[in-house]
Amino acid sequence: MMLDDDVDPNEALLERGWELWQDGELEPLAAHLAKCERDSEVGAVHRARLHVLAALLYQELGDSTRAAAQLTAAGRELPADDPDLLLGTAEVALGRWELERSLAAFEQLHAAAPAPETALRLSLLHDLLDSPRAARRALQEARALDPERLSGLERREPEEFEAVVADAAKRLPDPFGAELANIAVVIDPVPQRLLARGLESETPPDALGLFVGPSALERSHEGLDLPPTIYLFQRNLERLCTSTDELEEEIRVTLYHELGHALGFDEEGVEEMGLG
Repeated sequence: MMLDDDVDPNEALLERGWELWQDGELEPLAAHLAKCERDSEVGAVHRARLHVLAALLYQELGDSTRAAAQLTAAGRELPADDPDLLLGTAEVALGRWELERSLAAFEQLHAAAPAPETALRLSLLHDLLDSPRAARRALQEARALDPERLSGLERREPEEFEAVVADAAKRLPDPFGAELANIAVVIDPVPQRLLARGLESETPPDALGLFVGPSALERSHEGLDLPPTIYLFQRNLERLCTSTDELEEEIRVTLYHELGHALGFDEEGVEEMGLG
């Protein structure tokens, strides 16, 4: 990458890291951070901000212990009200189901610099904390902050949402449709922290759907009496989609994806079956 003479190499490294994070390029981000770690020219403050990025990466990969350690390292150089540190703290706390801590960090971040993405996170947290009015206000604020992109964000009546799910189920080809008939489909606003086998880390707070119970392969064994259930999380799906068409498509994709897990496929298998 060619740099202008006036460009700070440290700033360029940090900017590249955030670009990779925002694009969801986790493997390239991990390689980029490893390269930065070996670079002795990276200054202390920029290294601290890279620690924040590493914390977000580890949390996304399900390693909350290493994520917390990276935040601790970042906090040695950054003030408590630093926006990057607040973002990292809020996201890692959310992933660990430390909802009150995450809410406080997002509120502080949003008060300093209102942004639609932060408002959407606040909406999620209020839903998780069973404060639907506050969640709706935060959703409305997100729309107001970016009306061109988010004007289609809205909450549907449960009956309307259920009708879309039912239509998606009807469109399933055999044998998938026959398998779905043996599985309960439950629509909840958001995940519950102890939903997935009592282990919080197995259910991200912003999950769109979840399969719980024995797969079709496991149900052939005796002693597995937990009923197979697909959960769809209405509020999370609505927050993700900015139009009715987009919501209907995302409901279909999520339902089919979780059905793939119910059939006994892992993430790669679900994709190969064309269900995710």
